[in-house]
Amino acid sequence: MGDIDERRARLRASFEVSTQLLLTETLTEADVRAKIIDPLFVLGLGWPEDQIRRERQTGGGEFIDYEFGRPNTLMVVEAKRATNLFELPQRTISRTFAVSGLMAADKELKKAIEQVAGYCHDEGFPYAAVTNGIQLVLFKAVRTDRPWRKGEAAVFRSIEDILDGFAELWELLAYPSVRSGSLDAFFAFPDETPRHYKSVISTLANSDEKLLRNALNSALIPVMRAVFEDLTEAQQADALQECYVYSTKLESTADDFILTIRDLPPKYLKGQVEHLAIGRTGAPQIQQAIENIAVSQRRGTVLLLLGGVGAGKTTFLRQVRVKYCAKTIDESGAFYYVDFRGAPRMPPFEDFVFGTIRKQLNEDPTLQRLFKEIRTTKDGSSTRLLDDPGVLASLFDEELSRVDALARTLGSSNAEFVTQEKVRKLADLSENDREVVGRVFRFLEGCGRFILLALDNADQHNLPYQLNIFLFAQNIAAETGAHIICALREEKYYLASQQGAFNAFHTQPFHIPSPRLKDLLAHRLSYAQRHLDEILDGVDAAAVADARAFLDAIWRGGVGLYGHRGSSNVVRLLERVCMGDMRRALKMFRRFVQSGNTDVRKILSIYRENSHRRVPYHVPFHEFTKSVMLDDRKYYREGDTEDEIVNVFANSGFAPNSHFTTLRLLAFLMESSEQRSQFGTGYVQWGAIVSAFGAVFPDSRDLKFHLEKLIFRSLVETDTGVTVVPEGSVLDHCQAVRAAPAGEYYLTFLTRAFAYLDLVWVDTPLADTATLTALGELVHARDKNGRFQRVDLFLRYLCAEEEREFRVFPALSRAPWSGPFMPNILKQVESEKRFIAMRFTRHERSSMSVPEL
Repeated sequence: MGDIDERRARLRASFEVSTQLLLTETLTEADVRAKIIDPLFVLGLGWPEDQIRRERQTGGGEFIDYEFGRPNTLMVVEAKRATNLFELPQRTISRTFAVSGLMAADKELKKAIEQVAGYCHDEGFPYAAVTNGIQLVLFKAVRTDRPWRKGEAAVFRSIEDILDGFAELWELLAYPSVRSGSLDAFFAFPDETPRHYKSVISTLANSDEKLLRNALNSALIPVMRAVFEDLTEAQQADALQECYVYSTKLESTADDFILTIRDLPPKYLKGQVEHLAIGRTGAPQIQQAIENIAVSQRRGTVLLLLGGVGAGKTTFLRQVRVKYCAKTIDESGAFYYVDFRGAPRMPPFEDFVFGTIRKQLNEDPTLQRLFKEIRTTKDGSSTRLLDDPGVLASLFDEELSRVDALARTLGSSNAEFVTQEKVRKLADLSENDREVVGRVFRFLEGCGRFILLALDNADQHNLPYQLNIFLFAQNIAAETGAHIICALREEKYYLASQQGAFNAFHTQPFHIPSPRLKDLLAHRLSYAQRHLDEILDGVDAAAVADARAFLDAIWRGGVGLYGHRGSSNVVRLLERVCMGDMRRALKMFRRFVQSGNTDVRKILSIYRENSHRRVPYHVPFHEFTKSVMLDDRKYYREGDTEDEIVNVFANSGFAPNSHFTTLRLLAFLMESSEQRSQFGTGYVQWGAIVSAFGAVFPDSRDLKFHLEKLIFRSLVETDTGVTVVPEGSVLDHCQAVRAAPAGEYYLTFLTRAFAYLDLVWVDTPLADTATLTALGELVHARDKNGRFQRVDLFLRYLCAEEEREFRVFPALSRAPWSGPFMPNILKQVESEKRFIAMRFTRHERSSMSVPEL
């Protein structure tokens, strides 16, 4: 029996009891609510109690019987006495009736509908229902497509109708259904004109075609691996020391932006965490915490290292071991590191963790020294430290002693048998990594050393997996006395805290700031050039010279260290889009350096021709954007890379299926970007956004689709910091949102850039066949005029679509966040086209070949 059938059976049993009461008693409105309506929604339709609010007084002094949905109300219900049966129109094939027709058929129903509709209009709730426990009328009380009285209502005529049509009722009013947008879908006013969308890329036979990597790629691969990836391996220690960026906080903005990128503990963690100040001489807070561990008798503490994605948590842990706390650890501690990126996809993971630690213990020079006298195998032997019989015998002396004691108790005098039994016992124990590691930890503690175990990248896994890791960490701390340092993303810490994951821990959380991207790139480019001969040892001298010139060209003319105020366009794109995620920024930077779309021969030619200048080559924004967005692909397709640039003109598939919902959302949030709220500066309750858009558009699914996408891509921030959840909607895990600096960058700059528009058009679904055909004919254009022509076609289509929406949805013109957006886009594109045309003219007059865009 399925869940729906079980709920229907339980509801039927409940109704049988209430029907008997109806036949023998006169039930008041309160009785109807408690004995019929509550079971219907809780027992039958699965609404959790924490999603229901009863008897709330309005500003006008009236009481709303039921509000469903928290923190944002999704529907209100008005309850009436069961004796007041409504006169309903005659049954038809359809379950829906015009609201006005229902009101005309019964005066009491009319009063009830008007009463609950009044609540909706006053409070901004879209959906309403009236029920007497026997009959149910559901309708949309706030509409923009027509007067609400001319809308339709879903009617369930009796208890029998509710039970017989329970599958329909479930699809419409069950808690998971409503959360998924069932009411929006049922009451959406369809566009009378069918619109079919198709993208140009979907028509191409070679849409996945890729280009070869650029001519310098083979020479640059060792450089990228050695310098522009995570510097966490032992052999990268020198690079880490020279490239590490020391800063107390990240705070970056530009003159033409309102929002500042700050990497401080989020508001939802205020008062819970300590912000780390990281300098060249150390990180005082974390140093003090570990020194306290070293001198105290406390066992099993947990330090939490919180930071955003790619903030440098892994690199910082490396610095803790090799620099900040090296002396303390070397003198009185032991440090071991477990990277959960290599863990099994599903628990259990104990074998992985203890196997990883055992490998490190085998190579630990401190242990090698401590066990030197009792080791039975000679130095240089292939036998690993923790497989040595003498070492194992020392670790498991208690168990071996029990074998001797048992032999004495049994009166055994067979020394050979006792020895064999010890060997067998030792072999069994040595196979258990957890037992071996636990004994080594106990041994180290007995030697006066504390144990610091770093669990890194736990937040790369889903929340249930992480909760298992936290419980596991607690068990290790309790069993062995080891001190745990666990690296987490801020939002994962919040979610885990909400589920009580840290209740049993003595925790001390710290927040690590992201470095400034400009400084990070400058340090690494400088290091790469200083050590290029060493990194490219054995590589052809001409290739090394080209690599050096190429890196210097990017350093001077891309990162912009020489006399540039603020960020160059290249750094600004990475800075704004990546939002402090240094790992992602480095990945996108590597993409530009190695991409088949990066014309390195042209760059080197210009660089060498202008070598006498301070900045021989300026990296054009459009060339950088093209390589970052395409990598080695010939055509842009959103979703092909995990770090992609978002196509803001893509639509959702839900009415109104607009190309402008993302821009309208960002504009709405930017309106409040400097206003204070209970959640912090710039935050707006997302329910208020739904209400505002609901006053214009009949279906909220389009809005929610784009809002969730913007949250996931970090163009919008939530008050809880959550960006993705294991199941359900991220909106169920936050109350308010605000525009992130990345969102403002898209809204005010990137979406107006010719380079961006000339890439996203191919993947944007279009509703106009003529435009689709014309763009398809220009898809292979590489010359200036062909690219100008296709961007113009795309912009004309978007202009027509925006004008159409203002006609179809008249209320749009009254919304301050509605645009129009196209005039500003057209203005910026025309300005860039003039600049591009001027560059072409200048190059045509010179001896150089005509450049490609």
